[in-house]
Amino acid sequence: MKLKKVMLMAALAAAIGSVNMVTALADENETETKYGWEGSGNTWRYYDSNGNLKSGWIKAEDGDGRGNDVWYYIDPSTNLMIYNTTRTIDGVSYTFSDDGSWVAPVQTAPKGHVTGGRYYNTWSNLCIPQIIGTTESDFEAADQYTGGEYAAIGSPSLTHDLYMSTDFGDVEVYYLNMKNKQDMDAQTFANTLAGIEKGQKGQATTAETVTIANQQYSKVTVSGKKTSRTYYCRKQDGYMVVVQTTGRTKDVASLNSIVMSMTTAQ
Repeated sequence: MKLKKVMLMAALAAAIGSVNMVTALADENETETKYGWEGSGNTWRYYDSNGNLKSGWIKAEDGDGRGNDVWYYIDPSTNLMIYNTTRTIDGVSYTFSDDGSWVAPVQTAPKGHVTGGRYYNTWSNLCIPQIIGTTESDFEAADQYTGGEYAAIGSPSLTHDLYMSTDFGDVEVYYLNMKNKQDMDAQTFANTLAGIEKGQKGQATTAETVTIANQQYSKVTVSGKKTSRTYYCRKQDGYMVVVQTTGRTKDVASLNSIVMSMTTAQ
């Protein structure tokens, strides 16, 4: 049997080209079987490896390149991909883009609150009793760590919870979705992240255990000539809870004291 990759409509091909397709060479006398996407009018149909038309959900192999899963849906009644529409499937409403893709929402961790000069999050059980400087908490899930250089820690998506700017530097609280590295513990994560960042900064410490708000964190510091970053990491419910400080190297101790003064939120 010869497998043939069928790809037409170049513009749309760029959008769904990440879906897995294989081309196999065989003898001229062998029968030819379609496998993959084939254009049909303004849309597409999909053949499985046996040459049968497929219906239902099809997952793009590489996602959207930012850690999010991408799916396409083949209507069982027509065997054609739906696009530019909203459809209820198994009781759930999905909106499909012009190229037929539906991007699965990024799962985020519960976010905290800043009220009355106080930051607290009952999920991560962290609290800054008295805000110092200015704060920002209106962040969506970010892709700070989803680049290929962070593959060693699973290229996790990020839920940003707090950014506090002080005279000594910045203090951040965020949560990394560790779905791609579910078995990685906090110490391994901290040492691996420090190793990655060391290449950009210059020096890194080995993880040590510290207690913040009655919970144990793995702490590493990555330092350059003028600035340093310290990461305090703890695993919780499939996420890595990270408290990060960034500032001048001479102010590391002052930033550390801010973190160590954090209390429980509950």
